[in-house]
Amino acid sequence: MTKLDRWGRWAIGSSMGIILFGVPHLVDDFLFKVPAEFGISEPLAQMLGGMFFSLVVAFQLGAGRGTKWGFAGLMVVSDFLIAAILLKHIEGMIAPAPYWSGWFSEMLIIGLGMMCLCTSIFASIAFVRKTQQLS
Repeated sequence: MTKLDRWGRWAIGSSMGIILFGVPHLVDDFLFKVPAEFGISEPLAQMLGGMFFSLVVAFQLGAGRGTKWGFAGLMVVSDFLIAAILLKHIEGMIAPAPYWSGWFSEMLIIGLGMMCLCTSIFASIAFVRKTQQLS
């Protein structure tokens, strides 16, 4: 088994935060009928959410084995979620009225964004270092 450097370990650790903040945020999305805004039924959205988090775990396992695809997958997932946060939530959060259920919803979004940013940075560095090792 490949020994991970600190960047790989940090990428995996911060990606655990994606699940920690992402699952309750997904519940928040369902409470405020976000799937309906995109014309998606709730059963389909639940299936997509489960598949998404399964994909995150698969990438964590790949990164844990020191594979480039594991780190690349964590980068893609993190960048996708950062874009989703910026496009869907930031405008509502900076408005003067409370967003969704108030500070708790906002902290879930901010925490998820911070974990995604850290994961993207750490996984990028781990990916580059892994590529250099293979050269």
